[in-house]
Amino acid sequence: MLTCACGRGQGSDMAQGGKPACDDAGFLRLQSGFADGSLSGDQLVDICGRVSSVGGARYTRSGRHGYFLVEIPGSVSQNGIEIVANLDAMAESSSDDPPVWPWVAEGDYVYVQGRYYYDSPLSQGIDWTENDTDRNWPHPGYVVVCDAQKSHCNKYM
Repeated sequence: MLTCACGRGQGSDMAQGGKPACDDAGFLRLQSGFADGSLSGDQLVDICGRVSSVGGARYTRSGRHGYFLVEIPGSVSQNGIEIVANLDAMAESSSDDPPVWPWVAEGDYVYVQGRYYYDSPLSQGIDWTENDTDRNWPHPGYVVVCDAQKSHCNKYM
């Protein structure tokens, strides 16, 4: 179990057992850059916020995925930014076993590291939230799920 505090460290801090990173202001700058056309290309992000909605698991060509929305104050995504979790690739860090979906609930506080993609204002989200990479995306990700008080947390990667 982790004790969460929204730190300003790099994502690698979490991989080494440190505090989860959170840079919502940086995410909002990226989102604005995509929206005004001054930015393109997927970006590594570290966000944190409250879970506003949890969806079911769906199968895609790359496996089974779980979806949930995270509220980020100031975001143009009024319902929250969509988080995509590759359920076939993720494991709970304390056991290294695949978790049963859903392992996140409305009201939980989460820290997410992954790839921010922006196709349009209505099609954007964060994927590559697992501890996996390939030649097109070299950054491992994670999701840390905490209770509403941010005192009891579980890391999924």
